[in-house]
Amino acid sequence: KDKKDKKKASKADADAADAGADAGADADAAEAKRAKKEAKAKSKAAAAEAEAEAGEAEAGDKKAKKSKKRSADEEDDADKLGAEEAAAQAKADKKRREEEEAAAAADGAKEESAESSGAEDEDPCSLTKFRVSAETIKLLNARGVMKLFPIQAATFNHIYDGKDVIGKARTGTGKTLSFALPVVEKLEKGHATRFRAPRVLVLAPTR
Repeated sequence: KDKKDKKKASKADADAADAGADAGADADAAEAKRAKKEAKAKSKAAAAEAEAEAGEAEAGDKKAKKSKKRSADEEDDADKLGAEEAAAQAKADKKRREEEEAAAAADGAKEESAESSGAEDEDPCSLTKFRVSAETIKLLNARGVMKLFPIQAATFNHIYDGKDVIGKARTGTGKTLSFALPVVEKLEKGHATRFRAPRVLVLAPTR
């Protein structure tokens, strides 16, 4: 009986030990499951945090790019505006220089004309000093004759007034025009006769 009781006690102890082992195993499994769940939650939280950080970083990059683009656009606009202002200023300067040059040229032309007119007025051989019509002066100027040669200036008024004149000058100094010019002016201002009678007689023409 004692042996039987001992056997039962041993079996009970074994069953208790098995139960304790099973309970410990279950507790270990539960702990492992909880730890796994916590690890998964932490991993998920870490992933969410990383995703959030990535999103913030991407948003920051987009904002930085947008800001950089805006700055670049502003710089381009400033450069464009500066270029337009520089072009407008250059155009204004060019126009001002052209106006100044034109004014200077006009002043120079006036001075030259005044000097030329003054020189003609002071020149005793100037065509304006003699009784020569404006039309004749224009025709003479067109042929390069701007004033009378000395022999022409010395004899014009005498011949025009019908006086007797003897002129002596070297060949090529304008003796023919000396008598031809005043005679032509007299004919232009005179009146033709009814019967077209001769009004000028040249006895000894030059070459």
